[in-house]
Amino acid sequence: MPGKVKNQVINFDDWDTARMINIGHMAKTYGLLPSEVLARATTYDLMITDVVNSWEKHQMDKSRKTVDAESYSQDELKQMMEKSRGG
Repeated sequence: MPGKVKNQVINFDDWDTARMINIGHMAKTYGLLPSEVLARATTYDLMITDVVNSWEKHQMDKSRKTVDAESYSQDELKQMMEKSRGG
């Protein structure tokens, strides 16, 4: 049946899913419909929103002490390890 809404398969590693999440987040933030964001937002808007979302997630992870080790340099990891060992 044309126009029937069906459940979406969500693959968090898929670019289309990431784009939908980003557009949905922008729509929620600015009180717009996702279609309005899609019609009005530029790639710059989407990029900035993605960076802000990543930064906010990083800050939350940091406060919960669940930050991904890949977000630190080798030197920073060594310093943290030494500090945890009392050195």
